Amino acid sequence: MLGMGSNEGRPFRMCPPRDDSVEAGRQATDGQAGVWEHAMELARHVVSDTNDAAWSALWNALLPRFQAWVRRPDFLGPVSEREDWRNDVVTTAWERLQHANYKKLRSFFESRDRCDADAAVFRAWLFRVLKNIGVDYLRSLPEHLRRRTRRSERPSAAQSERSSEHWQAIVTLDSDALQAVDPVTCEVLAEKMLRHLDDCIPERQRRALDLAEIGADPQTIARVLGIDDPAGVQTFLIRARDRSCYRLALELWSRGYDDGDIAAQCNLRDRHHASQIVHAAKEVLRRAFRAER
Repeated sequence: MLGMGSNEGRPFRMCPPRDDSVEAGRQATDGQAGVWEHAMELARHVVSDTNDAAWSALWNALLPRFQAWVRRPDFLGPVSEREDWRNDVVTTAWERLQHANYKKLRSFFESRDRCDADAAVFRAWLFRVLKNIGVDYLRSLPEHLRRRTRRSERPSAAQSERSSEHWQAIVTLDSDALQAVDPVTCEVLAEKMLRHLDDCIPERQRRALDLAEIGADPQTIARVLGIDDPAGVQTFLIRARDRSCYRLALELWSRGYDDGDIAAQCNLRDRHHASQIVHAAKEVLRRAFRAER
């Protein structure tokens, strides 16, 4: 259910009811370039004039596509399975995009590296916004995906004992770190370190993954990212996917999962691949946080 929120002193505009234009949009092919060019032009009007009428038209265009994305099993796994979760994620996107006089939309157009962005980049950016909202939503749930494993995949008793100290396992990656840290400080620092693994993913890799996730072909990805040879896009994507797994792989490692479990959870090739990812994630944190100490 859509609620009311604060938008710098103004209530959020209520989500437009479903109408023929939304149903028509639902039937349109998500890959139609014209649809996204029109949506991007509407977004420009929204942020340049704080135009509420343009916002309503923009949301009518985005709503069926957001709903289609969250229904995809490869979007965020369990989100696609439950209508209430899907609705919560889409509603949060509706709130975030208009919050503080469309601050998030403004950030897209004001970003220096997006000043000449086309509709494909705008579409990929919206997909990433929605997916990030979905990730945050899942992490807020007691049955968070990364803590829900089938009985056959649960760690052994020894693993569970180790995983109870998973925060300290992360904090003490640097051999110079204090071995005894109070639990609250330990958890705060570990979360900071894990966030770093997400935050420092190179922007070009993020954009490549975003474009790949919405079905962009190698030629489009090469053009947007300035890769000379489209044949090199696949190699670039492999490296980007590996880099995007660092946080989840390391968190699973800290909870006592072995390389086989990590490979399965992160969709990696095999145990050896999982071991390489965990090692690389540890090295990123050692380099980054040793400098702080």
